[in-house]
Amino acid sequence: MRFEELESLLDYHYWARDRLFGATVQLTAEQWTRPLESSFKSIRDTAVHIWASEMVWCARWQGSSPSGLQSSDAFPNAQSLRTAWQDLELKVPGSRA
Repeated sequence: MRFEELESLLDYHYWARDRLFGATVQLTAEQWTRPLESSFKSIRDTAVHIWASEMVWCARWQGSSPSGLQSSDAFPNAQSLRTAWQDLELKVPGSRA
């Protein structure tokens, strides 16, 4: 894979993540946690899984491996998850934050 291709994938990742937040920050607390018949129990659980996956990969790139994932209960709304994601970016050397 060339650097330009990797950069394009990273650009897409941030674009998609920002679209996710554009939609989810408008949800009520009830909509954010409403039970769904899907791979995850709610929109919150799906979004937290995406964030947690990125958190694990970032930790692995820095030489550690988390033993578990943070509970989605820690995120009462989309803004709280957005803040955690921004904090994660600040910890990653060379991030776009």
